[in-house]
Amino acid sequence: MKEGGLPHDGFTVVEALIVLAISGLLAVTAMLIVSGRQNKVQFQTAINDIKQQVQQVINETASGNFPDSNNFTCSAAGSGQPTIRSVSGGGQGTNANCVFLGNVVQFGAQDATIADSYQVIPLAGNQSGTTVSTANPIPIDEITGTRRYNSVIKLSAMYYDAVAGNMTSGAGFLAGDSNGSITTISNGGATGGQQLSLYAITGTRIDSTQLGDMTSRLSMPLAVNYRAVKSIAMCFDSQSTDQSGRLTIGSGTTGGLGVTLKIYGGAGCS
Repeated sequence: MKEGGLPHDGFTVVEALIVLAISGLLAVTAMLIVSGRQNKVQFQTAINDIKQQVQQVINETASGNFPDSNNFTCSAAGSGQPTIRSVSGGGQGTNANCVFLGNVVQFGAQDATIADSYQVIPLAGNQSGTTVSTANPIPIDEITGTRRYNSVIKLSAMYYDAVAGNMTSGAGFLAGDSNGSITTISNGGATGGQQLSLYAITGTRIDSTQLGDMTSRLSMPLAVNYRAVKSIAMCFDSQSTDQSGRLTIGSGTTGGLGVTLKIYGGAGCS
């Protein structure tokens, strides 16, 4: 009779624990890899979506017409600032000596509960003006709207002309050429498609807690508040990866204003 025990076909408790530990580690690693890829896909989707949204506002503005609404009338006398009145069913045909100057998109400083949002603020102007400042622009609060973007991204910086110190929270797509001349108004009124130029609303920043800053700036028809610029950049950081993306608004390759996107491997567009 042979000494010793019979060989066994199963695992010892220690061996089983080792196998379970290795399997668990592999499972966690696989989950992290899949999750990381999903987060990157979500970031790519979100950053491209906000790029398309900004381009859509530009395209809407280029139509050259007041947004379709019957909630206000606009009138202007002499060369002064237009008067906006809230009405019900007023109709766009009741606007006297007013023109649609364009839209301003304002990011940041909205509401702490809806940080992933921006406002589209339409501007009316006096038809007698030949520049943005002499048209005496005024925001049309009655049709200002809030739009949302995906919360997986967060705006970390917004500045103009490629200088980080030139901070702003508003990008204006306004009628006229790059010198600020509003030819569509001086020759009889801005109706139909119009040339747009890019403006930064100075004295505003995305981390400001004063929501009224933008409204007051837009309501003061001073050239210093409306600065014609070559580009406005917005840096969005991913909330779940180390990626970031910079949207740059500027002259498009086929004319007009366009939006380009560059993705970075680190936060802060670096």
